[in-house]
This record gives sequence, structure tokens and C-alpha cells, in this order.
Amino acid sequence: MSSLVTSLRSLVPFEFIKGKRSTPDHMQEAVKYIKHLQKNIEELDNTRKSIKNSLDDQNKSSTYCYVHNNNNNNCVTVSNCEDGMEILINVNNNHKEEIFSLSKVLRWLLEEGLNVISCVNSKQDEWTLIRIQCQVSDILGVNVAVLQNKLTDVIN
Repeated sequence: MSSLVTSLRSLVPFEFIKGKRSTPDHMQEAVKYIKHLQKNIEELDNTRKSIKNSLDDQNKSSTYCYVHNNNNNNCVTVSNCEDGMEILINVNNNHKEEIFSLSKVLRWLLEEGLNVISCVNSKQDEWTLIRIQCQVSDILGVNVAVLQNKLTDVIN
């Protein structure tokens, strides 16, 4: 029993076992230390859950479609992906007088601190779908809805 108490005493930090005490005192301090560790685990678990919920909320894609006029519908979708952000822009090329400026969008993304990794453009009939992938250094610092609203303003 003495060797087990000595082993227990060696596992408990010094601030919990100060000075020379009796075996029951050491056991009581060990119990306090275990309760302290359990409280820390609960706090860390709550923090992890909070961060996870925050990321889950941001990972839900946010879609906003806007209308230039009755004949021209353009749609912007911004969502978080594994490495950063994915932006989908669906442009109606039906009206040639309204020219969509992809370079303006890419320049704006760089100014906002989003590192553009890839940009893929595909056309079908009068529609153009543009898929832009960006790296983000601080994913928690990027609000998807705000980014999407600003991007919509840039496209307008």
C-alpha cells in the first residue's frame, strides 16, 4: 500500500501536495487534482464544441441570387471548402451590352486577402459558370454572407 501511495503522490503536481502530509491528506489532494482535471476537460470540450459549431455554421453554404433586370439573372454562391472558400458565379450572357469582368472579381478577391488557387470557366448556351477556389489564412475571420454580399456588389 505504501508503494501505491508513493506512486500516486508522484503523479500529483507539487502545488496540490505541499509539504509533508499524512496518507489520507495525499489521497484527498489527489481526488481534488482529479476533479480539477475533469473540470479542465469539460471546459476544453465546451470550447471545442463551440468552435466546431462556429465552423459548421460557416461551412453551410450561403446562396444569394440577384437580378440585373427582368431578362438577366446572375447568381453568386459562396461556401467554405476544405482549404478555404469556393465561389460559384453563374452569369447570363444573353445581353452583350452587360459585360462581366472576371479580372475585376479576381483583383477584388486578392485585395480582400483571398489567395485565388484556381478559376474554371465553362459555358453552355447563354450561361457561363465560373468556379473560383481560394485559400484563406484565417477561415474563422471570413464571414461567408458578408463576402457574398460584397462580391455581389462587385459583380453589379
